[in-house]
Amino acid sequence: MIRRALGAGSAAALACCVVLGNVPARAQVVEGLGAISAVAGPVLMKKRVRDILTGARLTASTLLEDGRKTGNGLMVRGADELAVAVLDASAVFSDRLDVTLEKLKEPERLLLEGIAGAQTTAPRLADRIYTAKDTATLDVAGILGQVAFSQERFAIQRIVGLTQLEKDGAYQMLVVGSYVGTLGDGPRTSLKLRIADREVTGLTVSPMEAHVASLSIPNDVLKPLFNADALAIVDAELIAETVIPGKTLFFFASEKRQSVTAKVHLVLYPSYAGEAKLIISAPAYGWKSIPDDSTTTSQPDAAACANGCGEPAGAPRDLSLTAPGGDRTPRVGGDVRIVSATCGPIAPGSATGGQTPVVVSDSGRRATCRVEATAQPQAYRLVVKREQWMPISDLITSSFVKLYYGKPTPIVVPLDESNIRITGRSLTGDSFDEFLDAPDPGSPIVLVKKDVNGANATLYLRARRPSSLY
Repeated sequence: MIRRALGAGSAAALACCVVLGNVPARAQVVEGLGAISAVAGPVLMKKRVRDILTGARLTASTLLEDGRKTGNGLMVRGADELAVAVLDASAVFSDRLDVTLEKLKEPERLLLEGIAGAQTTAPRLADRIYTAKDTATLDVAGILGQVAFSQERFAIQRIVGLTQLEKDGAYQMLVVGSYVGTLGDGPRTSLKLRIADREVTGLTVSPMEAHVASLSIPNDVLKPLFNADALAIVDAELIAETVIPGKTLFFFASEKRQSVTAKVHLVLYPSYAGEAKLIISAPAYGWKSIPDDSTTTSQPDAAACANGCGEPAGAPRDLSLTAPGGDRTPRVGGDVRIVSATCGPIAPGSATGGQTPVVVSDSGRRATCRVEATAQPQAYRLVVKREQWMPISDLITSSFVKLYYGKPTPIVVPLDESNIRITGRSLTGDSFDEFLDAPDPGSPIVLVKKDVNGANATLYLRARRPSSLY
């Protein structure tokens, strides 16, 4: 797994709803708020619709300003989703702004409770650090999904895709709003998009459902707005013009038109995710003394050999020892070499000449002692001093690597490394301090694969996609 060296701060969610599979929508809203009853208390129930929406607009504005200052794309996204929810609620309650919450029925009351709950949790976002597995957005679909579209009002409920990652090809968005996906002679809505004060030319609108449409933005429109190594926050406007045909009288057709403009912001992430420091702690190998090894032999005297020891009288004998590996190239952990040796008779004995010469091979793998015949039987011993190739200390090296969201970065490391640590902060503000052992689904850093090549391994790392893209 990827072990986290320092725990990142947890993140609070600006969530008025959590989608929970097949859980009923009302239960989703309650679950997401954590404790809807705590929010929808007596004080809130006495508030007017106007006051709740005004407070939410102020919260969205503050959240947006904080997100711009800190470069926090999640805060910007949360601000926009809250602003869009307020825009939709303003259309729902345009003729009931002075009504108090206690006089409303579900699901309309839940809509305002959700917006009020977002105001309560939003201020906590300013001093939080986000990790890739956290979320900080208002689930507008869960809150607004219970409020049906009506020919009496025209609204944009949700815009998906305000956060984009730099890429080749067109950029996609999804719009949920009144009749944006309707074709034919009935009610229909046309969509226009302005980015950085310019209307997008070549915008493709594809109906998906009656109130859902996808937008395809040409690559050459957004590509120049990305920064090379920093987050870009760009002003945008989605303009929806709805036309509802009326009755035909005396060959003249009447129709009802209304235009709604949602002012939002595109959060543009470059493919570059940031620079990280790679710290490799690997064992430094060297030769270290280990216990001596020895062997003995008995050399019979010349007369005994003459009487049938099987060898000619006075024939010498070789006494030898070997070491596994020796001083070979390349060296392998655990190799042993002979650095010196002594050979001589074992006292008491009457051998003459003292120590017997020993030959140690150039690789240190074999030591040989030649024992000549003696006047009487004599035991000899060969003793070798040895060293083993083993870790004797930790070698720590560091380097800087560039990480990307869309493509892996290859990093070559020693295969026998003891620890590989990567630290840094991404463009999203995610801090990470990890030990790379194996993939961890919750880490901001993804180990894509590991290739082994001889004594080295190549790790392919990339940054996890920003949370605000989900």
